[in-house]
Parts: sequence; structure tokens; C-alpha cells
Amino acid sequence: MVGNVKSEKQADGKFSVKVDFSITKKEIKDGKETETAIDNFVEIGFYGENGTLFHVERVNTSEKENSLEISLNQKASKVMLDPNLLMIDLDLEDNGKEV
Repeated sequence: MVGNVKSEKQADGKFSVKVDFSITKKEIKDGKETETAIDNFVEIGFYGENGTLFHVERVNTSEKENSLEISLNQKASKVMLDPNLLMIDLDLEDNGKEV
């Protein structure tokens, strides 16, 4: 789930973007769904104002709550977790946020 997203234009013309996000990993065992330890790579996609994906950052995380700060050459209008849909996710609605 994407939480807070903040973008600032820097003096060099680049954009500093801070993204807070949370992930959970679940498994079904004996018919019950339970959370399990996280140690995964997660892709975070950045979209331009025209809706085109222009940058994907791959980060390794072992925590439920995470924060990423990145410098981009252009302004992002949207941030999306798992933009290439590589992971199984039952609720895609909370994966993206407008900047």
C-alpha cells in the first residue's frame, strides 16, 4: 500500500521524491491465511504526466513499513507499487497514489 508521497524540485532541476509504503506477505497453510516474514524485492514505478511509466526502482525489503527517497530526472505524477504486476495482490486499488 502506498502511503505518503512527497515531491520537491531541486536546484539542479531534478525531482526528489519520498514514498512511504507498506507491504505484507501472506501464505495459506491448513486453510488459514497468515502473515509470514518478508524478504522480497519490490518494484516501485514512477509515471509521467502523460501516464507513461518512465522509471522503475527495485528495492529489497524485509520490513512491513518502508520509505524510499529517490532523485528523478522528471516530475512524477503517479507512484505505483509493483507496476508490472509480478506479485499476487488481491487489492490493486491501494498500490498507487497521485503525486
